[in-house]
Amino acid sequence: MTGLIITGGSINCAFAGAFLKIREFDMVIAVDGGLAAVKSLNIRPDAIVGDFDTVKGELLEEYRRMGGIAFEQHQPEKDETDTELALRTAMEAGVNDIVLLGATGGRLDHSIG
Repeated sequence: MTGLIITGGSINCAFAGAFLKIREFDMVIAVDGGLAAVKSLNIRPDAIVGDFDTVKGELLEEYRRMGGIAFEQHQPEKDETDTELALRTAMEAGVNDIVLLGATGGRLDHSIG
């Protein structure tokens, strides 16, 4: 299975749109603030993962109302980054080939994580 994880890091939506246009994924996971990029790219995620500290509440509620999307909310006080939790979610679902978009975004702690 192939998976796409879109995180809250810096994403060039023009590049991402062209990149995604020629690829298909079995599972799409939005990570916290990455939900804004998901909306901009007009992608429906299978799951939304994170502590939801960087995603706008109204955007999160919009996706909650859609139905059929798994929500995995974690406490902000945790040892893993939201991206690590999304990777775990993907692997537990059987995804073995994962593409990450927005994974670094200028935060060294997230890049190291």
